[in-house]
Amino acid sequence: MPTTRGELVFEDRFEGAALDESVWSPYYLPHWSSRAASEASYTLGDSGLTLSIPAGQGLWCSGDHKPDLRVSGIQSGNYSGPVGSTVGQQPYREGLVVQEEQPPFWGWTPNGGYVELRARADISARSMVSL
Repeated sequence: MPTTRGELVFEDRFEGAALDESVWSPYYLPHWSSRAASEASYTLGDSGLTLSIPAGQGLWCSGDHKPDLRVSGIQSGNYSGPVGSTVGQQPYREGLVVQEEQPPFWGWTPNGGYVELRARADISARSMVSL
């Protein structure tokens, strides 16, 4: 059980019927594309979250990000400015503009501390994994 000086801070074993959207956002940087184009493909069970990218999944930031990417990820925080602004987290190039405004979302966003996780990935030469 994760602890900090003997106190439980946060734990999620992803055992419910659905992702806890008060903690996790099932979209990857949706402000640079859209929620529809960045929605995670996932299942919950066996005390874990399984992210996948089905063969037919569309591109994230189609035509703008080079190389083209298909993504499946969850985030614990997200924000952006209004459509047309340059305010958004993790810009991947200069001059990006917000395509879909996102309301501020602060799920599990600790300010320091200790993080522990168990993870595994099936990757190929074309894969990118981040934890």
